[in-house]
Amino acid sequence: MIQVRSIVPETQSLAAALAVVFSAHEGESRPVAILQREDNVFTSTFPSEIVTIALEGGATRRIFCKYGAGHEDPVYGHKSGVAYEAKVYESVLAGLDLSLPEYFGSFTAAQGGATWLFLELFSEQDRMRMQPDLPGTLAMAAEWIGRFHAHFEGRTQTEPLRFLNRYDLTYYEGWMRRTLELSIPLHARFPWLAALCSRGEEAFAPLLDGVPTILHGELYPCNILARPTAIYPVDWESAAVGAGEIDLASLIECWSPEIQARAIAAYRQVRWPNGAPPDFARRIEAARLYMQFRWLGDRQEWTLGRGSIGRLRQLYRAGRRLRLI
Repeated sequence: MIQVRSIVPETQSLAAALAVVFSAHEGESRPVAILQREDNVFTSTFPSEIVTIALEGGATRRIFCKYGAGHEDPVYGHKSGVAYEAKVYESVLAGLDLSLPEYFGSFTAAQGGATWLFLELFSEQDRMRMQPDLPGTLAMAAEWIGRFHAHFEGRTQTEPLRFLNRYDLTYYEGWMRRTLELSIPLHARFPWLAALCSRGEEAFAPLLDGVPTILHGELYPCNILARPTAIYPVDWESAAVGAGEIDLASLIECWSPEIQARAIAAYRQVRWPNGAPPDFARRIEAARLYMQFRWLGDRQEWTLGRGSIGRLRQLYRAGRRLRLI
């Protein structure tokens, strides 16, 4: 993971970049003065901060700034960095009739080629969390992603979307293979794992048989901002073309069966008002299977860590429900 403070711009360079971005965003020259810079304590892969600016005329704004030069470890093609995320905002999300943070634009640094991305600032209190009193918010998120998937279903071959990563059998089986290799010390304890990993084509067929759409890629609550009447997915660097059920599987992963059922029903209703495909249940199970392989195959300390037992159990249950083991 990247945590390189050197790619965070100096104040003068940042002000110049923001002037370019806001001038383009608002269609007129907008000089920018930076009043305050605050570290984002919730920064993850890439450095980010909260910047207060003054525009010409005295108006002030607080914005979210994210900086990235690319992934040292691209995580087997799953993550693609800040420049890719900016392109998702510009080529995929722009103009959608869905709730999204306002995207002001991005800037590419002259030295080093880092991308600086600028978004509307949300409060940390707006971040959705795994709380039992939020089942309504989860259903709202399921509806949002259902509408998103319905909008792009069958439309992923248009020229503006060709840059997106695409999930194919080679991609899915790669996560199986990585998991199998990284989990060698666990094979004696979980003898079914090798058998499951030998059935990749059958396991992932449900994800490849349907009409592809665009998916977020990591639609966990930590990547969703929520307000009383709307939700706002963020962190789009894993967006790809594939089976939308992957987003649904990640969204509902850790909730109770009752809350999961409500979210699944909400998703089905908005994505397929006239009825879901007959293999929808198998697609969900295949998506659950993939999500476990995705995290177990990421890095060995995760494969062998304490949290891996829960994921292996979920993997086993999904494999059993798909009759692969």
